[in-house]
Amino acid sequence: MEIYAGVDLGGTNIEVALTDGTGKVMTHRTHPTEADLGSARVIDNIIGTVKEISGGREIKAVGLCSPGIIDVKKGVCIFAGNLNFRNVELKRPLENALSIPVFVENDVNAAALGEWRFGAGRGTDNFILVMLGTGVGAGVIADGRLIHGRSNATAEIGHTIVEKDGLFCNCGGRGCLEMYSSATGIVRMMKQYLMKGNYSSVTADIQGDWDRLTAAMIAQKAAAGDKLSQQVIREAAEYLGVALVNYVNTFNPEMVAIGGGVAKAGDILTQPVKEFISSRAMEVQANDVSVVLSSLGEDAGTIGAAAVAIESIKTVKDL
Repeated sequence: MEIYAGVDLGGTNIEVALTDGTGKVMTHRTHPTEADLGSARVIDNIIGTVKEISGGREIKAVGLCSPGIIDVKKGVCIFAGNLNFRNVELKRPLENALSIPVFVENDVNAAALGEWRFGAGRGTDNFILVMLGTGVGAGVIADGRLIHGRSNATAEIGHTIVEKDGLFCNCGGRGCLEMYSSATGIVRMMKQYLMKGNYSSVTADIQGDWDRLTAAMIAQKAAAGDKLSQQVIREAAEYLGVALVNYVNTFNPEMVAIGGGVAKAGDILTQPVKEFISSRAMEVQANDVSVVLSSLGEDAGTIGAAAVAIESIKTVKDL
């Protein structure tokens, strides 16, 4: 049996899992990232965790996913703000230390690859994963291939404009989807409603401490029947629907999967998206696509990273 290591490099933790060739997780480890101590410390932590989890077993290849802009061919993180990375080599030092092939990918792209190969998108040739987190990211599989673009910067759906004269975004633009459908945008929307005197059961949970309010909390309250939380999630879903109509018309996918903490709202999130696509996308594309929740959950990062290794080794063999 071939064994692969999937490394999900995050701002707080490094998550590492060993999987088999089908993406089944065999074992898992977590280690603090310690990005504040510099990139060399982060790389040492990755190496140490991979060696620890291997337990002497032979690993075929390592897949590593990182936030930010990644030079996939060189295995370099060009920029990742929450890691304070600029032009940090990842592939070379890991291969030198581990003596096995290492493949590096953007985290959302990796999650999309994992979800397509081993999750909800299995069996499709054209698939889109949208992740609703602090920002909004997407990965696109077209005709059985993960799309990268010239600068490995495709599918920035979070910066699709959904309001021409909308809120100013951190990217420098305005009206970006990220301002309305991200976890941050959803929290901002809920705060605005609460400050206007609207009622939600979240008030009992946060007890006046706004810092305790999270999008996951709002999503869970919406699923439990809280009316204001449902309204906020629906508004966020409608903005997501606007962006996805454009993606559906452009890429003609068979499936769009939605993941991230906000996805805990379930049908309250997906139904407005489905309805908007059905009513506003072109007829052929609307009929072709289904909208579902992602299935890999909290393992999306590590399984996605392992999928990067599995697919990359397969590609090398086929050359």
